Amino acid sequence: SPSASPGDNTPLGWTADGTQIVYDGTAQGTAHIFLLDSLGASRRAIANPPNGNDKWASYSRDGQWLYFNNAIGCQGLFRARSDGSAATSMVADPCQASIWGRASSSPDGSKTAVWGVNTGIAILDAATGDTTLLYALGLNPSTVYPARWSPDGQHLAFDINTDIWLIAPAGGSPVQFTSLSIGSYAPLGFDWSPDSQWLIAQRQNGGVDLLRLADGLRLPLAWGLRLVGTAWKP
Repeated sequence: SPSASPGDNTPLGWTADGTQIVYDGTAQGTAHIFLLDSLGASRRAIANPPNGNDKWASYSRDGQWLYFNNAIGCQGLFRARSDGSAATSMVADPCQASIWGRASSSPDGSKTAVWGVNTGIAILDAATGDTTLLYALGLNPSTVYPARWSPDGQHLAFDINTDIWLIAPAGGSPVQFTSLSIGSYAPLGFDWSPDSQWLIAQRQNGGVDLLRLADGLRLPLAWGLRLVGTAWKP
């Protein structure tokens, strides 16, 4: 039976229609992506993933596509139909794309923000597979984490050294949105509201904050458990 994968630093997500939760799990010792419905029933999102395993799922905002990576080997970036069929590599050679992962789609699905552990944050063209580097890693690459594209398409939010930063998809200088003075945030532990006006963010100490984009207003939520991640229902 499937189980959650603790310690993988992979947050929960939702299908684009908000009817199912998507998460990384294991079955018989093999990594897979699972879908969980409102009745608590789970199933694998991709019946026959390349190399027999998959992880790091992310649905496009338009509900047409499911992005994911192999869990072993090259860990290349793939895209499948939302029903898990017709999985194809985002580039000609999956191993060539092994530096890219944890995709976050633009609202129309034409592009996706991707992250390279040794490269930075880039924009990948879904039709051509071409990438444009948006934010290069500095001297401390382990402090920069993947981005999440806002539903209105105006911003990418990402974590640098436990603070949330914003950058325009077209490029430019990133803007620091949170500061350590209000508490550090978990990498990948945040998500956008459907109207792009708020972020819900998991603090490193286990608390959860609502953060308003317009003025940085922080509304701490009462929560006593340490969470793995947060995801806002579409």
